[in-house]
Amino acid sequence: MPVFYFLVICGAIAVWFLLSGIFYPIGKFLKHIGDDVIGELTREDENKKEKKTEDNE
Repeated sequence: MPVFYFLVICGAIAVWFLLSGIFYPIGKFLKHIGDDVIGELTREDENKKEKKTEDNE
């Protein structure tokens, strides 16, 4: 039974290293999408502020 635990742990470590190559591109893609969302929200806020100041004048 201890050999089984050892093999499971070795398998988990192997899977971790095999999947680590996928984590970087996924993270890069999600960061790109997050930056786009933040940029769009910031632009919307600036547009609302400009409209508000134009309405007040």
